[in-house]
Amino acid sequence: MANEILHAEIARLRSIVKESIDSTELQVSFYNSISQLEKKDKKGILNVAVAGEFNSGKSTFINALLRERLLKEAVMPTTAAATYIKRAKSTGLFFFLKKPKDCVSVSFDSGESFVFTNKKTASIIDYLQSQYGIDCPNNLKYIIGVLTAEQSVSKHVVGIELQLNNKVIPERFNIIDTPGFNPGSMSFDNHMSIAKDVVSKVADMSIILMPSTSVMSSSLMTFLQEESINRYLHRCILIITKIDCIDKSERNSVVNYVKQNLMAIGVKTPIVYTTSAMSVLPVHKIPTSLADEWQSFKDGFVAMEENLWDTVEKYRELAIYEHCLNILKDISSELTNSISKKITSQKEALRILQENTIKRIQDLTDDEYKRASIEVNGYFSSMSISPSSYIDSAQYKVYSIIRKGGKLRHFRRDELPQIEEAVNKYTQEYINDVNGNLKQSLQVFSQQINHFKQVFHSHYKDMPALEPKIDDDSQKAVAVNTRYEPRSNDTVDYIGGWWHRISGWFRDEREIQDEAISNINSTISTYFYKLSDAISVQKDEINKVQIALLKRYCDQHVQQYGKRVEKLIKKQTRQKDTLTTKVSFLRNKIEELDLLKKRIEKEIEQSIKKGNGNG
Repeated sequence: MANEILHAEIARLRSIVKESIDSTELQVSFYNSISQLEKKDKKGILNVAVAGEFNSGKSTFINALLRERLLKEAVMPTTAAATYIKRAKSTGLFFFLKKPKDCVSVSFDSGESFVFTNKKTASIIDYLQSQYGIDCPNNLKYIIGVLTAEQSVSKHVVGIELQLNNKVIPERFNIIDTPGFNPGSMSFDNHMSIAKDVVSKVADMSIILMPSTSVMSSSLMTFLQEESINRYLHRCILIITKIDCIDKSERNSVVNYVKQNLMAIGVKTPIVYTTSAMSVLPVHKIPTSLADEWQSFKDGFVAMEENLWDTVEKYRELAIYEHCLNILKDISSELTNSISKKITSQKEALRILQENTIKRIQDLTDDEYKRASIEVNGYFSSMSISPSSYIDSAQYKVYSIIRKGGKLRHFRRDELPQIEEAVNKYTQEYINDVNGNLKQSLQVFSQQINHFKQVFHSHYKDMPALEPKIDDDSQKAVAVNTRYEPRSNDTVDYIGGWWHRISGWFRDEREIQDEAISNINSTISTYFYKLSDAISVQKDEINKVQIALLKRYCDQHVQQYGKRVEKLIKKQTRQKDTLTTKVSFLRNKIEELDLLKKRIEKEIEQSIKKGNGNG
């Protein structure tokens, strides 16, 4: 550990998580974060992130750190994953006598992953051919170029690590190449978020690159002002790349402009370097225009590089402190939310104690019963059961049948069956329409039941044990069962009788038909109004059934839940003191966390001063 103070603080952090966080899932999450912090310190790994916009010279800069042209300097945005570059170590028996091998580990969004060396590339070559149609030679450098710079492949890379037999890379260092970000249409959507995560959560120090021809662009300023980045700018070094691309007389002005912008966003003492990375890389010929400055560029890069590695050592302890502080803040935020919820719960418990009694449940159900009864009765009252339109239709049909029957000498054989069929048809239509309205009453009834449940839940939402589960019987008796049963009557007997046939010889055909129409229509009207009265009686019975079901439903809630509410209130009364004690305990933990934060913040402040004094 960086020092014993941090040892003790992390140990206390574990204790607070165990004592104060109720959620097992959150406990595991915090423990994992703390464990990662301890592992990071134990291994002594130093993570250096290199970030910048696309075309800021990141690949050239990292190649310069490696002193070889390993990463392809692409003309389009490349891999959407961070690339980890570290110094390879020999393994196995007599590892100290073996030369370390270059090794690449890569995983794809398809779920496939590969580990290969310069002598074992067959599997990755086959995969690139089968998956992307790319033919690769048995050349490690070429394959790395495909994985990191061939956009059709690199956009599917989710993780890549290069272990290189390169003694230029200091031991214990990870150089992390983050995806280039900018708002260009070719850029992948997650470039910015990946870069932010590496800088804020992984890196001990971050190198932010910007080209001399476009310093402090709007997208870079947006990146630097993100809260997750801005608070770590004291662990960032900004480097102006491609300094050879602008006139010597302009360079100081560019550096001062960058520093002013950094101070404007909160960096008190910004560290800004200028470099020409290509000066330390192999070139066929030094450009004539830069011949006079070439050596100074090279010396400047080497001096800057030495300062970088020294600075990382200083920032390492600071990074661990800051990661520890962030975990502290997350725990503190969780406890604060927990206390807020507990206090709210306590207030609700008191409200329930004061308001929720058996009488209150009775009042609630009485009010709901009255309201629902008005709605149901209102629907039945508005339901039309008049048979007038059906009588008119049946009488019109009778008129049509009689007019075609002459003197109606064979009335019972010819006209009566037609009349009975017509009356039966309109009777059934009438009954069907009434039953359709009655079925709609079920919707009204169900709406009232659902409204009651909503009101019940609203009043007793803090009592989850009170869950309405009573089934209603609203499906019972929702249709009338009256049907047409034609029977002989005086009118029919007369029209089809012997006296009618005899008298018909002495009477006019029209007169006979008018008399028959009048008598039959009178019979139909009487029949339909009697049917209407019978339907009305049955409708009222159905109405009463539904009202009775509403009453029973409400009464059962009072019977079922009254005693349970009383028990819950007593239980909550016993829990009140326990709840108050828990809130007090959590508040004490927050005070303890605040003291811990202040100690760590003081250590961070001292580390920053130490870093600035020696930077």
